[in-house]
Amino acid sequence: MALVAIPFALVSPRSGGRAVGIGVAIVIAVGYWMVDSVARAFAQADLLPPALAAWTANIVFAGLGTALFLNART
Repeated sequence: MALVAIPFALVSPRSGGRAVGIGVAIVIAVGYWMVDSVARAFAQADLLPPALAAWTANIVFAGLGTALFLNART
């Protein structure tokens, strides 16, 4: 989740401030929790192997974080 948060930390403080940063952090955390919950439900229904379900949220957010990091303006 830290990799996903880096591009938002690089944004200028004039573009919203701490409240926007806290809001984005909450949205990211809830999104991670939702992806993890769906992956676990798929594993319980035998639609995904348990090992893949355990790593699904990490893989999704690592890809999202990498894409955001590479496109961030510095």
